Amino acid sequence: DSGPWSPRALVRDPLVLIVDEPTSGLDMSAAESVLQTMKLLSEEHRITIVYVTHDLQTAIEHSTHAGLFRNGRIISGTLKDVINNNNMSETFGLPITIQCDIEGKPQSYSLVPHRERPEIQGHSGIIL
Repeated sequence: DSGPWSPRALVRDPLVLIVDEPTSGLDMSAAESVLQTMKLLSEEHRITIVYVTHDLQTAIEHSTHAGLFRNGRIISGTLKDVINNNNMSETFGLPITIQCDIEGKPQSYSLVPHRERPEIQGHSGIIL
């Protein structure tokens, strides 16, 4: 089983591999296997992985850089520069709090209760 991408994508030793929601619909074990394979490709074969996802926790746990987009505007940079309260709240139109470690790297996030959330407008997402 080749997982979420074709082995043909790796035949020509690419510098960049773009994957769109590769763990969507997978159980935890299969998703972890995909994430570990991507980490191996990145570290051992020096392939930059562009991982498109709406899963903020996966983004926080498995990336060094991030890009956020909303209504044609992109914010990109290191994970700790991009994934912060202001950028996330503005991108998703929700009050989001990012919890960081002592070095400022994002670790987790939380939202205000649903009844206090404003109406969401526009399209948004995360690109790693």
